[in-house]
Amino acid sequence: MPDQLLQAARNGILPIGEDIIDTHTHFESGFTYYHIPFSTDEAVVREMDRYGIVQAFTFSFTGVGSDYTIGNDAIIRLVRQHPARFVGFTTLNANYPQLWLGELDRCWAAGLRGIKLIPHYQGKTSLNVDLTPLLAWADEHGCPVLNHSWDDPARLRQWAADFPRACFIIGHASTDFAEAVNRLPNVYQNTCAVLHKGQFERMCQALDTGKIVYGSDFLDLDIAFGLGPILYARVPDALKRAILSQNARRILRQYVAGSGVR
Repeated sequence: MPDQLLQAARNGILPIGEDIIDTHTHFESGFTYYHIPFSTDEAVVREMDRYGIVQAFTFSFTGVGSDYTIGNDAIIRLVRQHPARFVGFTTLNANYPQLWLGELDRCWAAGLRGIKLIPHYQGKTSLNVDLTPLLAWADEHGCPVLNHSWDDPARLRQWAADFPRACFIIGHASTDFAEAVNRLPNVYQNTCAVLHKGQFERMCQALDTGKIVYGSDFLDLDIAFGLGPILYARVPDALKRAILSQNARRILRQYVAGSGVR
């Protein structure tokens, strides 16, 4: 008999019966390269409800390549409007390290509880900019840091060891950081977004499955795009449920102040 989650996917049953936590989402109506329709607060929450996403880690589009303070303000407003649905992350620009700590303090006071890094879209990488000050800040505040790519597995392992109270999330699907994920309690791997046949199963084979968390890249990508490969994967339902919800709840419990998750 097919697994329940696979049956739900095949039959187009939404929501699928799970309280999903999405750990990689974007907000706002446009990006540098394209306009994003149906991106009002109401439309976003409605789409989350359609799939059963009860909570989302979210960050701004504007902050990627434009004025990140404007983008962070949009996330602050969203979190204040829907505090139970969104965990807001402060987006930083890799070109302005002298402004990082002030912006982190401002956004923390306003209710944002994580850090989003995307240096590859800002003419930098995680190797040619010193991330130590913001990682030390994250360690002091015990919060998650999601990076588009940490670039170097050895450096990620060292950072995670040096800053054990911070949570390091690998922003896109990969097995390149398997040693860090498998050895260090504060390193997690995102599923955003499994692009190839069998990729999710390979991740489950290579990684500690208790450290894999679901991410859709919504509103950049459609929710179904990243959810389908998990629902159709040849792994047990219990594992799918852990990745869709339970593992992220551990991050909320341990690293997100005021999440209320037990």
